[in-house]
Amino acid sequence: MASVASCFILSFRAIARASNISWLSLECDTQGELDKLEGKMQFTKIVIKAKLVISPSQSSEMAERLLIKAEQSCLVSNSLKTESHLEFEVIVQDK
Repeated sequence: MASVASCFILSFRAIARASNISWLSLECDTQGELDKLEGKMQFTKIVIKAKLVISPSQSSEMAERLLIKAEQSCLVSNSLKTESHLEFEVIVQDK
């Protein structure tokens, strides 16, 4: 799960940089469920929980779109034979 979290964060960083969006912090927690399928242990569900903090000068809607795009672009989660689900929170922090 650490690989999924790292890949998600790196994907977000690259997408945010390309979109000229700045952010203050990003926390990511991943949870996976294992089950035996066809005699082999496999992940059957992955949940990515992201908490993004942005400044008031940034768009919450754009931040949400970038988080979704990062989840869709994550090479590690895309390589697994299971669905991943993204849960996120965007916090606008006043300085």
